Parts: sequence; structure tokens; C-alpha cells
Amino acid sequence: MTQMNRSEFLEKLSAQLRHRNTADAEDIMEEYRQHFAFKLAEGHTEEKIAAKLGDPKVVAAQYETVPLESKSRNIVQFSMAKG
Repeated sequence: MTQMNRSEFLEKLSAQLRHRNTADAEDIMEEYRQHFAFKLAEGHTEEKIAAKLGDPKVVAAQYETVPLESKSRNIVQFSMAKG
């Protein structure tokens, strides 16, 4: 993967969040904008920050929501298995 700067990372992350119809995408984007601002203030380069954060596709996947029906099914299965 080629090195990305702040703009490239944020653009790719935003596109991935939109692609996944991620809830609270704008809040997530704001968190990453702030993260870049804090780390830049500490003297890190944009490229180093982006590299540490990793692939925007993988980052966005962490925020993917599971449909409520699936969550309910998993909770029932878990509670039945426990007892």
C-alpha cells in the first residue's frame, strides 16, 4: 500500500463508510480529523499517522453495523448456551 497523507486517508475512509451505509459516519470522520490534528500537534507526519491507522477499508469495516435481527439471534443463542 502506498503512503497516504491526511486528505487521502480521510477521503478513502469517508468513501468506505458511505459504501457501508455506516451509522454516525460524520461523527466517525470527525474523530479521525481530530486524531490527525492531535498527532500533527505532537510532531508526527500525516503519512506516519495514516500508516499507523492502517487501511481505511479495514478501519471502516470495524464500524459496520450488524442488522438488529442478527444481534437478537446472537443474544438468544448466547443466553441459551449459558444456561
